[in-house]
Amino acid sequence: MEVAGGSVKIIDPTNFPIAAKFSAALVTVKPGAIREIHWHTTSDEWNFFLAGKARISVFAAEGNARTFDYRAGDCGYIPKAMTHYVENVGIEDVVFVEILPWDSGSLSPPNRLSKTLCISAMPP
Repeated sequence: MEVAGGSVKIIDPTNFPIAAKFSAALVTVKPGAIREIHWHTTSDEWNFFLAGKARISVFAAEGNARTFDYRAGDCGYIPKAMTHYVENVGIEDVVFVEILPWDSGSLSPPNRLSKTLCISAMPP
């Protein structure tokens, strides 16, 4: 999937059968762009940053939140069901690999929920 702010290329057992126990995405976020706020209902998420400068904010229950800065070579971890977004805070593309245990579609609905996905499912 490609949009003005970046791209996401996903592999999982549905399109790469040898990946029977995980799903992964190569994510690019353009300068000034944000990967929208979302969460994974059943899977933790691991990240490995290949390029750029990123900021991830993670929101937990009861008003708890943390923000982390990343650059090429850094690893990140987001526990399941924690709302998060990725922001490009640099002048070059942020490129990172996102890995989740496969659980019937870890990177796709219904296990990945976003504000846009929730609003698009509402009746007119």
